[in-house]
Amino acid sequence: MAATPFLRSLADAYEARKSVSSLRVFLCGGADVPPALVRRARAVMGSEVSRIYGSSEFPTFCSARPGDAAAIAADTDGIPIGPVSFRLDDVGDGIGELLIKGPELFVGYSDPSLNAGAFTEDGYFRTGDLASIDERGAVTICGRNKDIINRGGEKISAKQVEDLLHGHGMVAQAAIVAVPDPGMGEKMSVFVVPNPGAKPTLSELTQFLEDAGLARQKLPERLEILPVLPMTAATPSPSPKRWPRSTANGSAYGVSPIAAVMFSWSAPSIPA
Repeated sequence: MAATPFLRSLADAYEARKSVSSLRVFLCGGADVPPALVRRARAVMGSEVSRIYGSSEFPTFCSARPGDAAAIAADTDGIPIGPVSFRLDDVGDGIGELLIKGPELFVGYSDPSLNAGAFTEDGYFRTGDLASIDERGAVTICGRNKDIINRGGEKISAKQVEDLLHGHGMVAQAAIVAVPDPGMGEKMSVFVVPNPGAKPTLSELTQFLEDAGLARQKLPERLEILPVLPMTAATPSPSPKRWPRSTANGSAYGVSPIAAVMFSWSAPSIPA
C-alpha cells in the first residue's frame, strides 16, 4: 500500500519495460487516486490495483475486494471493511459528508477541545470528506468540504474535474484551485504538470472536459503550467488548494508564488 506518486512511477516503469509485475496487489491511497491511473496500472502491471480510503483517525475504512472489477477498484473507493457503520450527512444530489464508526476508529484527539465538533451525538466521526454510496454499497470520495468551489452559487467539486483531467494524455498531474472573483465569488484555475514533451492549452483541456460530459459552468478558466506540484509535509500528495492567494496585483486570479514545502521522495525500486 502506498500513495499515488509511487503507483504512477511503477506504472510508468512497467509500461516502458513492456512486461508485467510479480506484484499481486497494490492498494493506493493517502492522496487523490485518479481512476485513469488505476486502470492503466492494472493493465500494464498485471496486478490487482485498487483505491483504498482511510485516515489517521480511521486507518482502513474501505477498499475493493480481491477479484473486484475496475468499476469498483478504479471508479470507487471500495466497499467498507468489516463491522463498520456509516452514513451520509447533509445530503444533496446524492453526496454528503461521510460519517463513520467501527473497531478502527480512534478514541479522540489529545486536545479535548477538538472532539466536540469531530463526533456526532451518537458517536459517528465526521470525516470532513464528501462521499456518495451506490447500490452496491461502494463508497466514492468526492472531495473535502473545503475543496468545493462556489462559482456564482454553483457548488463545484474540485476532485471531479481533477479526475477527468487525469485521463487526458498530456496531463501527468492536475489540481484545481479556487481563486477570488469580484463578480462570481470564486472561479477555477487549473495547475497542470504536463507529460514529457506535452504542451496542453486551456482550450484543449476544456474541450476534453466538455467531451467527457462536464457542464460548461464547471470548466476551469485559467491554466498554469508547472514543473511539479507542491506537496503536503505529511504525504506526497498535491495540495495546491491550500496555497495562499494574493490579489495585491489587482488581478482576480492573483495566486501567490509557490512557497509550499516540496516533498522529496525517491522512485520505488522495481520488482522483477
